[in-house]
Amino acid sequence: MQESGQGESRPLDAIGLITALITVSAAVLIYMGWAYLEGYLQYFSLRATDLGYGADEYAIYGVNLFDTGFLPWMVAIPLALAVAAHRALLVRFVPQRLRRAGARLRSRVPVVADRRVVGGGLALAGLVCAVAVLNRWWQVGTYQLLALSALGLLLLTWPSPARKSSRIAFAFSVAMAVFSLLWAASLYANGRGTRTAEQAVRDLPERTQVVIWSKDDLSINPTGIEHQKYKTGKYRHSYTGMRLLLVRDDRYYLVPPVSEKDWRDGGGRTYVLPQNDDIRMEILPGRQPGRGI
Repeated sequence: MQESGQGESRPLDAIGLITALITVSAAVLIYMGWAYLEGYLQYFSLRATDLGYGADEYAIYGVNLFDTGFLPWMVAIPLALAVAAHRALLVRFVPQRLRRAGARLRSRVPVVADRRVVGGGLALAGLVCAVAVLNRWWQVGTYQLLALSALGLLLLTWPSPARKSSRIAFAFSVAMAVFSLLWAASLYANGRGTRTAEQAVRDLPERTQVVIWSKDDLSINPTGIEHQKYKTGKYRHSYTGMRLLLVRDDRYYLVPPVSEKDWRDGGGRTYVLPQNDDIRMEILPGRQPGRGI
């Protein structure tokens, strides 16, 4: 007679796993969105946290980071997990010759079959690489270092049914793996943001142009901006040539159309102007000169 609880489905376990995956995925997306905006905005001397972005906006930016390059991984990872979970059933479809060859290989190299030995080797390799990077002996990519450490710890502390205490070590390894995932995601997103900012500076002549009309002299005089004064009218000063970076909370963030080299050399500036009765903004396509009134 089958013991109670064996072979029975556990819907609560499945719900808990799905909830955990959704929670981790949401955290990764939010963190990636924040890192992307930080990488993008810091190029223009701004901070995402200072602009009041919310968690939902970070998540949207995080989702937008995914492109077609992620599709193979999105298919391969669940497929690999499914194969690992049902390997006992799938092995029946493997030709007998290949199964015998695999058995001979395992008998000759038994150490490879022990996940704890493999995990220990990977974790040790990650530790050695980390020490080498800290002492500047040689360079190792951060992604590779995080992958070695996270995967090694997970394999090394894989829980054993005979020892309940092993779950504590495995839980710690899972936490470290999640931390490594967040770290790697932030590095990727931050790099994407910086590259997007660099491309935006290269495309400044094509970006939306903003003509500033002001009652008073705003002392805006960067390279490429034309300042004109008028004797009559409510707005006595106009500034032509500014490019629109973003609009947030009734504030316009504007940049002059300087070259990428000038921007790297410190010639770029970000101007923050409020929208009020003393200042009016006129939005024009890129490369089109401003018009008087």
